[in-house]
Amino acid sequence: MLQLEVLGFLEREPGSKKFITSQKLNEWALQTLINSPQKSVRHAILEKLVADLNETCNITMLAGNNVIYIDRVESQWPLRIHLQPGSKVPIYCGASGKLLLSYMPASQRKKILSSISLIKFTKNTTIDIQKIEKELKKTKTKNYGLDVEEFMQGLIGIAVPIYKNNKICGTVSIHIPTVRHTIQDALAYIPRMRVAANEISLTLS
Repeated sequence: MLQLEVLGFLEREPGSKKFITSQKLNEWALQTLINSPQKSVRHAILEKLVADLNETCNITMLAGNNVIYIDRVESQWPLRIHLQPGSKVPIYCGASGKLLLSYMPASQRKKILSSISLIKFTKNTTIDIQKIEKELKKTKTKNYGLDVEEFMQGLIGIAVPIYKNNKICGTVSIHIPTVRHTIQDALAYIPRMRVAANEISLTLS
């Protein structure tokens, strides 16, 4: 353990002697996943989903206090945002981040939300921690994340969980411009997204 700490793969939890994985190890693990042999299989699943829904789809995971894009397939619509694999976005105001937060133990979630700057990206962004917590309870119950122009004006985000060993490890998410679809239109995509998420989970076993 001490040797791994010296090498920078483990670090001490603040205020405790308990070891936790370091940012260096987390970044290494994420890069390994991004470039793993199963990358092409997961990408093909995303491509099929995009062909079905005709909207941009992503695979995301947690990276420290942010959400990182592991893979992404763009739709052919001219109106879209460009986020490459490896891009990070805030955890508290996007569909994927809110879903990942909702599955965390309350103590871990509180620690993250109290340690980051809560920036109001749009008029819909919630930066009150109590209001965020209230929404996260609904998110966990519904088992999908929803972002209605909270991170970016004019964009709806939806995320469903990817499981590994019965625990959430990431999400399949979709971005939909409001000029093309309503929230109800977007929610109708969830069943197909869950199928894709299950297929991706099989590549992680």
